[in-house]
Amino acid sequence: METWTSRVMFYRSMLNCVNALEGHIPPAESAALMVAEEKPHPDSL
Repeated sequence: METWTSRVMFYRSMLNCVNALEGHIPPAESAALMVAEEKPHPDSL
């Protein structure tokens, strides 16, 4: 449960930062951002 709670808190804080910078973001886009942040960003793209 600790890992799940920590992950939820991390996502919430991250989304709060994104919302503050870019304003309101639809749930679908915010979910896509969360998935993108979990994966490494390839330099080839």
